[in-house]
Amino acid sequence: MGVTKEEIDGRLRSGGLHLIHRGVYAVGHDAITVRGRWMAAVLASGPGAVLSHRSATALWGIWGSGTGETHVTVSRKSRSRHSIRRHFGALPVDEVAERDGIPVTSAARAVLDLAADKGEAAAESALREMEYPGIYGPLSIPALLDRRPHHHGATMVARCLE
Repeated sequence: MGVTKEEIDGRLRSGGLHLIHRGVYAVGHDAITVRGRWMAAVLASGPGAVLSHRSATALWGIWGSGTGETHVTVSRKSRSRHSIRRHFGALPVDEVAERDGIPVTSAARAVLDLAADKGEAAAESALREMEYPGIYGPLSIPALLDRRPHHHGATMVARCLE
């Protein structure tokens, strides 16, 4: 954004900026919301990164609170750092969305990843929560399962749909 390293250092010392992640700062104070932490994790993870897994289901409001480490999916291999748990994988456009300005996996993809991480009961709960407000995307869950039959959560999500 045209700010020099010296200017950033000066603003850090004066309290105008607060380091959240390498290259990502809060302006004015470091009391950021959960959604602010999620966006900071996505920004710190580089271009094309999206909120995913448990963090995505929390953002969609279908499972979990979003506390704990933030899950992000990136298109290039990258190590998890600090409070960011990075997952590697290329995501087609119809498996990505934006909610409240935060790049995030679609609700359907978030449930698939949740199943792999937290099991069938969590996936079933998230699917029920998706149904009530009608949170759907361009790609249906059956189509997603057809596309990703070998995903670790696919069998569990298929059983939930039955």
